[in-house]
Amino acid sequence: MEICESAFKDNITYVVELTGLLNENCCGIGDGRYDGGGSNWKFKHERIFVVKDCKSAREALAFVVALGMENSLVLKEWPHSVMSEEEWLWEINNHEESALAEGFNAPWGGVERIVDMARHVSPKDVNASKAEMAAKTRKYGM
Repeated sequence: MEICESAFKDNITYVVELTGLLNENCCGIGDGRYDGGGSNWKFKHERIFVVKDCKSAREALAFVVALGMENSLVLKEWPHSVMSEEEWLWEINNHEESALAEGFNAPWGGVERIVDMARHVSPKDVNASKAEMAAKTRKYGM
């Protein structure tokens, strides 16, 4: 897992990215079980959490894990990276500019959509964090 150096500064907002594998054979094609030869795992999933009120990147990561990651026959998630919010915004803006310069459409629907899809959470208010996760799941899916 990638942890950026600036993510060790105090009093900053962290971004934790989760990635996931989807077992496509659990979606009506087969039973999806490995022992029966029915599993078909593909990288299909990413969730982003903007975490405030944590003292370190490790604390932000631990909070996101405690909120709940998927680990089922259909979907498996794990942390992919932790960085400061400033680094994350720079990264997604730079990626969009590069894609547009090469003649592609804005990746993932553009920076505004990526920022809107992110779940804004804080260990100071777990109930609000869970409500934010539920609202974003209803709006965008996983």
